[in-house]
Amino acid sequence: MDNKIKLEFHGGSWMSLVPFAVFLIGTVYISIMGAPTETGMVLFALIGILLGVFFAKDRWQYSEEIFNGMANPIAVVPVLCWLISGFFGAILKSSGLVGGLVWVASKLNLNGAMFCVAAFLICSIYASATGTSMGTIIPCMAVIYPAGVIIGANPVVLAGAIVSGGCFGDNIAPISDTTITSAKINNVAIGDVVRSRLKYAAVTAIAAIIAFLIFGNGTPVTGVDGVNIMKDFSDPKTLPMILPAVLVIFLAIRGRHLVESIAWGSVFAIVLALALKLLTPSQLIAIKDGAPVGILIDGVSGMFGLCILAVLLAPMAHLFAISGLLSKIRKYLIDKLITSKRKAEVSVLIIMGIFDALINFSTVAMLAAGPSLIKEIGKKYDIDGVRLANLMDCSACTVSYLLPYMVPLVAVMTVSGEVALQYTDIVPQLTSTEVIFTSFYPLFMIGTVLVATLTGWGSKTDLGKVHSKN
Repeated sequence: MDNKIKLEFHGGSWMSLVPFAVFLIGTVYISIMGAPTETGMVLFALIGILLGVFFAKDRWQYSEEIFNGMANPIAVVPVLCWLISGFFGAILKSSGLVGGLVWVASKLNLNGAMFCVAAFLICSIYASATGTSMGTIIPCMAVIYPAGVIIGANPVVLAGAIVSGGCFGDNIAPISDTTITSAKINNVAIGDVVRSRLKYAAVTAIAAIIAFLIFGNGTPVTGVDGVNIMKDFSDPKTLPMILPAVLVIFLAIRGRHLVESIAWGSVFAIVLALALKLLTPSQLIAIKDGAPVGILIDGVSGMFGLCILAVLLAPMAHLFAISGLLSKIRKYLIDKLITSKRKAEVSVLIIMGIFDALINFSTVAMLAAGPSLIKEIGKKYDIDGVRLANLMDCSACTVSYLLPYMVPLVAVMTVSGEVALQYTDIVPQLTSTEVIFTSFYPLFMIGTVLVATLTGWGSKTDLGKVHSKN
């Protein structure tokens, strides 16, 4: 499509970047100001699209191409996946699954370092079950962080363990938005992606656990019973809610369609939560003041911003193609910079990292760079779709958690501040910069993906199907 220029811009094809540039500048601004919300990003994406029309030579055609770009299935298909993931995750979160996992930790006599390991494992399980790192980091910082500091965990290392657990789940969960998006862009089965990615995640997790054991000990706070504080947030009754999550992961890895997997898991989760009296039907959905309310409504509506953002970003990538800009960039990369398959794989890591650092939203960064550039590089150098999906996701699961203005680290700073006010002079507030160096999972993932690309590790086993089953 992009070999023939279909839409010309005043000032040349580079002016097709105007919508994306406006979106990028706005996103960086609200991130620096500590307010990186999806709503704000949607606003700047919309403004960018509107301003772009004044640079097109044929404004009518520009407007029509915006609609054509929105119809791109690569952007539209993940929307349904995000909605059903929000639906399922809301059930597990509201039923108190994290409390059940904390209860298990409360039964063990742990020192500070072992508690950091436990925090990493708890957050990894929770994030893998819900498919969201932010939905893991925020509640776990509020519950696990204060208790761990009080019983002797190093505060900065403990926060890094919580971030690492959220990153782990985001990296491998079948219902994670990054897992779904990386698989869909490369037209491969989600189950294939998850299975092949486990080796990278496992090696990185083991290295992270060793680091938590080495650096995790701190000084216990005397006069405060941290174990009892942790018990206040724990509840053994909620532990069975892990079973629906296990079912979804099992079905997805076995090759069942994502929609079918989450349908079974959601039915199981609702029945189980009602049977255990963790939730009531009215909590799930009810009518209040003439409007539907409840856990399920909140879960789905929480994904609206992401869905709208994906739909608005798709036409920006489409503009790159029809202006001829994408062809120029790809020609430069392939003809002059990328001269081998190994360099192509390294370039995928770098491109994904740059887009992620600029956009501050992994899924949106994948949609911006994946279909228009990374996928074409993979096609040129015969890189399997599963391999590409793994490189994209593993790269995203480093940068997103290692820059101080990124959403996960901003959340750590915010929640630790709220906890510090609750436990004055006992639990410290952390800065986002501090946690960069103790978020061992994303840190070590840099080494993992570099080894994988430079040595070819996993290239023969990262083999997926030509057409996605999920």
